[in-house]
Amino acid sequence: MRTFVPPFIVEEVRRGVFGGTVRGAVIVIDFPGFTSLAESFMGKGAGGAEELSSILDGLLRPAVDGIISSGGFVGGFAGDSVTGVLPGITLGEARSVADSIVQGERRGSEGSAFRAKAGVCEGPVEWSVIRGRRRLFHYVSGAAVAQASAAQEACRPGEVVAFDPTAPEAWDGIRPEPPPGAPVPCCTESFFVPERVASLETPGEFRFVTSVFVSGPDRCSGAHDRGLLASVLDLAEQYGGYLSGVDTKPEGSNALVLFGAPVSHENDAYRTDRFIVDLIGAFPGARAGVERGLVFTGLLGSTGHSAYTALGCSVNLAARLLYLAEPGTVLSGPSFPESSGLLRSGSVRLRVKGFQSEIEAAVLSAGIVSDRGSLFSGPFVGRDEELSLLENELSASIRNGARRVSIRGEAGVGKSRLVYEFETAHPEIRFIDLQADTIQGRSFNPFVRLLRRFAQLGDQGDTESNRSGFEARVSELALRRGDILRRHRPDETPEAFAKRSIPPLGSLLGLSWPGSIFDKLDPKLRFENIITSIRGFLTLLAGGGPTVILLEDSHCLDEDSRKAVDLSMDDLASDPVLWIELGRPGTGSEPAEAPGIPSRGIELVSLDSAAAEALIRSELEGEPSRELTEFILGQTGGNPFFVEQYCRFLSRRRLSEGSDGRLEPPSFIDGLPSGLGSVLIARIDSLPSGVRSAVHAAAVLGREFETAVLSGMLKREDIGPILAVGVEERIWQPVNEREFVFRHALLRDAAYSMQLGSRLKSLHALAAGTTTAIHPDDPACHDVLAYHYERAGMIPEAVRHLKPAAAQAARSYLNSQAIDLYARLAALSPEGRGKAEAVFDRAEVERTSGAWSEALAHFREAASLFGSLGLHGRAAGALQRTGRILLDIGEDAAGLEALDNAETLLDLEEDYSIRSQILMVRASYMLRSTDRSGVEEVLERGLQCAMLSGDEEQYLRVRGGMGNYDLEIDNLSSAISHYEAVMEGADRLGNLSLKALSLGNLALACAYMGDDERARALFRQQLEMAEETGDRYLSVLALGNLGSALSRSWSWREAPVFLRRAVRTARELGAVQHEAIARSNLSEHCIRTGEVAEALENSEAVVRLCREKGIDYYLARCLLVYARSLLLAGRPEEALATLDEAGAVDTSEDHDEIAGLARAEALMQTGRSGEAVEILRRIAESSELELEVEARWLLWRITSDEDDRERALLCNRKWLEVGRYPWVTASRIEAMGGESPSPPPAAGTDNPDSTGI
Repeated sequence: MRTFVPPFIVEEVRRGVFGGTVRGAVIVIDFPGFTSLAESFMGKGAGGAEELSSILDGLLRPAVDGIISSGGFVGGFAGDSVTGVLPGITLGEARSVADSIVQGERRGSEGSAFRAKAGVCEGPVEWSVIRGRRRLFHYVSGAAVAQASAAQEACRPGEVVAFDPTAPEAWDGIRPEPPPGAPVPCCTESFFVPERVASLETPGEFRFVTSVFVSGPDRCSGAHDRGLLASVLDLAEQYGGYLSGVDTKPEGSNALVLFGAPVSHENDAYRTDRFIVDLIGAFPGARAGVERGLVFTGLLGSTGHSAYTALGCSVNLAARLLYLAEPGTVLSGPSFPESSGLLRSGSVRLRVKGFQSEIEAAVLSAGIVSDRGSLFSGPFVGRDEELSLLENELSASIRNGARRVSIRGEAGVGKSRLVYEFETAHPEIRFIDLQADTIQGRSFNPFVRLLRRFAQLGDQGDTESNRSGFEARVSELALRRGDILRRHRPDETPEAFAKRSIPPLGSLLGLSWPGSIFDKLDPKLRFENIITSIRGFLTLLAGGGPTVILLEDSHCLDEDSRKAVDLSMDDLASDPVLWIELGRPGTGSEPAEAPGIPSRGIELVSLDSAAAEALIRSELEGEPSRELTEFILGQTGGNPFFVEQYCRFLSRRRLSEGSDGRLEPPSFIDGLPSGLGSVLIARIDSLPSGVRSAVHAAAVLGREFETAVLSGMLKREDIGPILAVGVEERIWQPVNEREFVFRHALLRDAAYSMQLGSRLKSLHALAAGTTTAIHPDDPACHDVLAYHYERAGMIPEAVRHLKPAAAQAARSYLNSQAIDLYARLAALSPEGRGKAEAVFDRAEVERTSGAWSEALAHFREAASLFGSLGLHGRAAGALQRTGRILLDIGEDAAGLEALDNAETLLDLEEDYSIRSQILMVRASYMLRSTDRSGVEEVLERGLQCAMLSGDEEQYLRVRGGMGNYDLEIDNLSSAISHYEAVMEGADRLGNLSLKALSLGNLALACAYMGDDERARALFRQQLEMAEETGDRYLSVLALGNLGSALSRSWSWREAPVFLRRAVRTARELGAVQHEAIARSNLSEHCIRTGEVAEALENSEAVVRLCREKGIDYYLARCLLVYARSLLLAGRPEEALATLDEAGAVDTSEDHDEIAGLARAEALMQTGRSGEAVEILRRIAESSELELEVEARWLLWRITSDEDDRERALLCNRKWLEVGRYPWVTASRIEAMGGESPSPPPAAGTDNPDSTGI
């Protein structure tokens, strides 16, 4: 238990004695250099203040203990100095005590060293107790104290200087008698120390505090000092300040009064004004130094003797300003609010001891400036225009499809209130609430919350009961809204949707279905499944009727959720959906543009004066005076939340009515402090102590908190009453039976940030322990436990939980969360393999998510770390991935060098699986080049290494690579053999992704062999598997291949659906090369069907993509497709220029023949038919059937010659037998007067534009 008052003083007061004299010695110990260091530490913010206080505590504690162990007592503290009184001790004995304390060096942080120094004096010491209205205060004074202080100031660090009390100038000769008083038999320390200080659960906290140092006229007598200090205590109590300490100097005593600690008030600035004005009025020669700032407030000393005080730059500055102030005036630091009300007579620039730069101080005098304001009225006010805009956007979404409104504004400005009023006005509209995680930014948090509300699961966790309940609810939703599903996903039944979506959605709630397809997928595919399932789930909830989807705190939205939201906007673009996003401005997290969805922005600002007046009137339930409303506006700036919070303060006070019946402020309210943080801290301070402690603990858990965990932290079984008070006071509100949420993030932030780091560490440790006890062995808690242990400074425990948390996030393909967790794991892990593995795993997640530059940097770092540990195989694996990325982005030389370095490392430590992977990368690179010699040999070596490694999956991937090589060289039967072997092995391993990839390759081989029917069947099967596994990259390939295959068949009408989906999915994924190929395929189909606009749109886009992204190998083909689109649009001159550019890019003979067909049509359109005919006859005579068909069709269109018609008919009939684009060929045969064959029964019969080629 801490002691705040020397026990003998408590005993004397009980007997009615309030002062006296003890004979002995005084020691004043100081630590020079500490003050000069304070500014640099305070520059670090709150963390610097806490570090500074820790250093000071380490310095003062031994001094206090040394004084008490020598039979003395502590007279008081003054910043970094302590005064000790040793009754019955001689000067020599006191010096020995001081020597023992001073000797040695006490070190602070960053190598800063402090050597104590001390002044000693022997003589009578006066102790005094002054009475306030509610508190007693003790201090020591007298010549011995003053001269010991002077001696301390005169000596150097490491020295002890004793003042000779026999010198004639030692005493002023004044010995005041102890003041009379009635006995206080029940006196205890509680009479001296407020309950708020005595019951502090932590050594301190951070607060915005106004520090006031005051002193009387120079060379005051002891009696005058006592009178001044009695007035200081009385006025401090009257205005809510706290007398922290008294320092006795030869020139007189000074006192430190704090406003804002240990309790904050909503108007501490004005309280400071009134305190100073009244004090100087009573003591005209008094002076003051004032400054305001964020400081450490708390207990200093040891259990033997403690005192409550404040430490920080603003405190130091106020102390220095006191001694620079003229009698009767006040010097104010730059941060003291000018709006506080004291009259300002000027300013001065001062060089202040302990501060490196000049300080501009305001010269203030006793006098109050009063302000006037205006009247207010009304509850929800000032947002009519914004509300009307939301109404208009809702109506537009119902008429024309989805719209989006982004509402931005600072915290507390009324974003949520605006939407609440909008929602209340429309009970007929479905509202879906998506709340971002404002603390940890967990992946998919908005959808986790939505699913929890939807599923209504019990507390049992991953149980059969919860799984079956979830299955039933999702299945019922799919069946009930089957019409919506059919409209958005015509190829998926409700039963199929439920089967595919239940495991991914359930995984977000911690549910699992062992043995399901989702359970067998790799992390990337799991992520794609989750995204796809969220989109489907949101479509079922929102589709079909007017709906508002509200995204709250969008500035905190995690990347994975943002991706799901943006894709869902696209899904619901044609539905009557209004998206509303609430966020703060300037956060760098503005939503991406949603193509096709009209967007509007609303920037909410503070209320105007009339609206703010209405709010104040409503909150106070009475008519406020002009002065009162003006002060409220001055503090809150018209921010609705802060107006509301401040008015709640006033509602607790007795507000008198003036002669006109309007509410008047109490006499001490005439101005308000600047800074919204003060209002929030004061709001928390006004709560009952039990609720206040709960608020501090809950803030550690986050904006949302579980009541069971809070109960465990508070060690109270029934926290219902505390929660009820918090609800009543509008601190928080229930989310469900088990969870509560802070009503506003700023309240939680204020409660968290005001606590010391040391206290927060202990609370985070307590939160971790409590969470573990409530949820033992729950894998879903790893990230929460890692967060708390990390904040608690318990690094080994944090690392222990970060590893499985990161792995779980990676397995679920929660990219942003996994990357963050791996980054924290790497930062906290000690040097060694664990750190290297964390860096490697982070890079792997970045690679799979497309963050290639970041992945490159971290793979290189991992390679270096593994190499330094002698783990050459692991280093080679990191370099293999480095090389693969570099080759993929076109940095061939660097990529090949990385692969060379990887193989060199494998010579030191063989790893055949990694060597096989390196060879596969080399083979893929060689296949893309013009010189493919040696590819087969590289693949054979890769296969042998895979076999030696025993890595069957790698073996199958090499077989797939061999099939790709055979496909490129037209060895189709061998390619098919490889692909079928891969499919069989993938089945055996249960690797659905590998099987689906091989299905597509096999389908391509069949198409190359002319077996289009089997190819289409295989492409459909591949697409089904891609969608089942959630592999969206594979879906792009399957969609594009299937669309192209359908375009070549009688089922050509189905093709656009798949080709457009391929374009859209590739664009969503950011897969530029895939998008280019998909757009090119769609353009070619549109050219054949005569869809001019769509053909031009896509062909222009693909050329732009190739140029912007450097896809040079594909540019010539895209330019050719663009030229054909221009011809379809009747723009032959532009087509000819485009063909010239394409010819400059690709000079091969094959390109010349294909481009010749388009050039001939362009010449025909420009009237140069002779040149066109010459080109076409050359192509018709020398080319393969596919080109001959096109050439002879165009020849007949130009010449109308019967001979040309017969040759064209013959050629087209042969081509019809091949079965490529039969619908185009049939229409041409009919156009030439031939007998057009009928399509198969299930195929389409539309006649496409005969101008297509």
